[in-house]
Amino acid sequence: MIEKETKRERSAIYPYASWHDCIVFIKQVDSFRASQVSYDEVAKKFGVSTQTLSFKAKLSTSKQFGLIDTSGGVISLSSTSKKLLYPMDDDENKIVFECFEKPPLYEKLIGIYNGKALPTEVVLSNVLMNDHAIARNAKDTAAQFFILNATEMGFVRAGVLDYSLKEGKGNISEAAEILEAGLNEKEVPQTPAHVAEQIAVAQTKRDNDYITQIIPVESGKAAKIMIPLEATEDDLWLIRDTLDIIMKRKFKITID
Repeated sequence: MIEKETKRERSAIYPYASWHDCIVFIKQVDSFRASQVSYDEVAKKFGVSTQTLSFKAKLSTSKQFGLIDTSGGVISLSSTSKKLLYPMDDDENKIVFECFEKPPLYEKLIGIYNGKALPTEVVLSNVLMNDHAIARNAKDTAAQFFILNATEMGFVRAGVLDYSLKEGKGNISEAAEILEAGLNEKEVPQTPAHVAEQIAVAQTKRDNDYITQIIPVESGKAAKIMIPLEATEDDLWLIRDTLDIIMKRKFKITID
């Protein structure tokens, strides 16, 4: 009896490297001071081969973000990358804003979740598989990196996806400074635990922009109130009014 060959499940394209890693990647390409660089030479800079998963991840994700162009086994920096590496004005936030929506998958997810609370990784991974043609064996990775990249690029505020050009605060300069010293480090495998740690660190940096109050409740859980440091008096009244509405609707209680 001849067994049928099992076909590998095909997946729609998705970013599977972090934004910070992509910044490191384009800085490595730029370090050659050439208009085009071969895959092999860039991989050597990272101490890996072109077949290493992490190299492929950086290559693919950098291209999806519009940071590089590829053709015939060579890499060239896009005009977007050159503006990031050699800025002429203060429009870095605008560039980050534009890069985040370039991956086709991210453009769709922004349309769905902008202004809404982000789902958990488990829920998002299932959404990606069921609604966006991400393969079963890739859905968890795709979900982890969407949340990580949204956080690193400054579009997650108190658990809500806030894709706003006016309010968005990209982290290009910060990422470049933090990662500058590590440009020649050997490759570190991206494990789910490593990605989760990166998300936690990035979220902590975002939390520093808020006044946070943790309030224990009778169930043993806790309520968490986060107010931006730059909130105005009008903002505080809006928060107060929103709480009043919640209490009226859910608990039938009116605040005097």
